[in-house]
Amino acid sequence: MPTLYEMLCDYEQDQLEMIAEQWGIDFEIDWRNDPVGQLTSYFSEKTQFEEFVVSLPDTAAKALNNLINEGGRIPRAQFARSYGDIREVGAGIRGKERPDRYPTSDAERLFYRGLIGLAFFDGGGDTKEYFYLPEEFLTFLHTTSSSADKREISTVPKNELIKPTRSLENQISGLIGFHLAIHRGEIPEIEYSRLLHQNTIPFIDEFLAAVDVFEKKTSSLDTEKVKKLLITSPSELVPELFNEWRESEDVNELKLLDGLTFEGQWKNDPVKPRKKIIDILDDLPEKKWINLDEFIQWMYANHPDFLRSGGEYEQWFIKKTKSGTYLDGFDSWPQVDGALIKYFLTGPLYWFGLLELAKYRSDNQLMAFRKTDHASGLLLSKNTTLNLAKLRELTILKNGEILIPHNAQREMLYQIARFCEWTGKNEKYYKFRINPLAIRRAQTQGINPAQIKMILKKYGRPPIPDNIFKAIDRWGKGGSKIMIQNHMIVRFAKASTVEKINTLPMKKYIVELLNPTTIIINEQDITRFENALIEQGLFVDIVPKYNRYTKYKL
Repeated sequence: MPTLYEMLCDYEQDQLEMIAEQWGIDFEIDWRNDPVGQLTSYFSEKTQFEEFVVSLPDTAAKALNNLINEGGRIPRAQFARSYGDIREVGAGIRGKERPDRYPTSDAERLFYRGLIGLAFFDGGGDTKEYFYLPEEFLTFLHTTSSSADKREISTVPKNELIKPTRSLENQISGLIGFHLAIHRGEIPEIEYSRLLHQNTIPFIDEFLAAVDVFEKKTSSLDTEKVKKLLITSPSELVPELFNEWRESEDVNELKLLDGLTFEGQWKNDPVKPRKKIIDILDDLPEKKWINLDEFIQWMYANHPDFLRSGGEYEQWFIKKTKSGTYLDGFDSWPQVDGALIKYFLTGPLYWFGLLELAKYRSDNQLMAFRKTDHASGLLLSKNTTLNLAKLRELTILKNGEILIPHNAQREMLYQIARFCEWTGKNEKYYKFRINPLAIRRAQTQGINPAQIKMILKKYGRPPIPDNIFKAIDRWGKGGSKIMIQNHMIVRFAKASTVEKINTLPMKKYIVELLNPTTIIINEQDITRFENALIEQGLFVDIVPKYNRYTKYKL
């Protein structure tokens, strides 16, 4: 940070005189003999400084505390939103308007007291203008400010909250296991979308691509890296993955926000907001629950430019997907920047195990978070003890249903999902079912019936029902011998009517002849078949539906 002398060198003569007047030493300065040096000498006395600062209005004192919290400098645009700006005028107008005596903002009040300066600094490769505290004043304020002033985030009493149980679906290792099974088994979205939170799918896809496990263009997987992800212990794997994510420029959480559309050629730095939030969380008190919405408001007041700053509020073209309304200007902060903070806290930082989440007992709404016991280890990129169960057995029922505990071993989940249909979940288990469709899908991935039996023997809790292995053996010899389909049954009073239909073009609608007076047609063809019958002078009596079939009597 510039020194006090360097800061005062940027002031014009009339501004120096105004500052000296505010300190009450304007008649003590020899203005012909290095006035900057004289002012610097006087201001550098800590006692003089403390006596002067204590007389500031509360809002101006708060602005100084905010500068301390930000390391001594804040981008001009951000500071101005909270504390106003200074008027850019020459000496003539200053002499008439006297901004030192009649400041229009706290920024002007501090500037014309010589407490803050303006300068350009490099902020992560982007040069911006900042309000800043000179080095001497920063030191004085650091020694006099309390730690309570540094973080003004209220906590939530533990007895008001319910902490959800962590399960496989909200741990990064389990999520990766799910998504690897989806890609490896080519599982249709209609199956996995019922079981996974939708905001996890694009994030895990981006992350797997960023660490070169998944190639998005070809949908191919690196088998060696897949194996490592499935068998490495969470205590070793999670810190490594967390560090890769923290430094990744390829995972762009902003572009993953649901309900927003991004247009234009502008680019954002995904690492900057991620690291800023992680650094702030690192400073939060241990084992204290923080209200989620209040934290976002605190970020709005203290770190609003963690994502966008200056002209970026106008230059980044972001709009609501449904309405097409553009979200520009600082007024869009809650819908863009605030939404990103919530995404980080309830998404990646939760999945990686840095945070716990909780709901209020009163309304069961997700409203609070706190750091986990192993958060410090993750932040330091160290292996840490993760209390994640490794349940190695699944339950196979006689009807072909498979029950996998939520905290199951990732490799087991991965293998089962490749040849089973995902059917649902309850409080304890994920539910799968062995069926011909899933087995056919597995065969396209190189898994044969013998391998399916081997996997079930490896992971299944004995005794495994004999009928399951018999069904798999029969399938291996000739596929399924039984087919259940949803067709329409059409009965005729006379066999001669069926014989006549077989001579007409409408016979194409017949799927199967059950007996001389009964046929089966596809449900989607019933209207066309009825029209064709009427053209032949035959009315159709439609019987109301019951069970799985609809019968038609002619």
